[in-house]
Amino acid sequence: NIKGVFYPIQTFDININNDFKNIPICIESNNKEFEKQIMTIAKDISKNVLLLNSDERKYLHLSAVISCNFSNLLYQFAEEICNKKLVVVHEGGYSETHVPFCVQSVVETLADVRSDAIDPSLEMMKLFQPNHRAIKFQEELLLEIKSMHKLTKNT
Repeated sequence: NIKGVFYPIQTFDININNDFKNIPICIESNNKEFEKQIMTIAKDISKNVLLLNSDERKYLHLSAVISCNFSNLLYQFAEEICNKKLVVVHEGGYSETHVPFCVQSVVETLADVRSDAIDPSLEMMKLFQPNHRAIKFQEELLLEIKSMHKLTKNT
């Protein structure tokens, strides 16, 4: 009896257009040949495919559900406790010229509107974000950690 799991890690919403190339997909099968087939399908859909066993998938699913439900619970608390006002805490680097645009971004996202105001330091801030070399280093480090702990490797 051949079985397989094809598990995209994404909360789907009819109002959000998801880019499937960036949605991680986990697969598992009790048959190596079938595993290859679903791996091929998954790689045609996403550039991020993981081979996970049932225990790893359970923990991943639990983490995903908790994080999604936690966010929804915060919205519910904001509605009940804060009279439908969302409380936002900005944590991290502080810049008196950049923080107002961080707040603007939060408000625009919550209101689902965009303004014409442009953060004058946005281009500079982009330079401080991880580039392809940093991301590659992070991916290699994660693979090394997985190997050290004998976890299923990223495919």
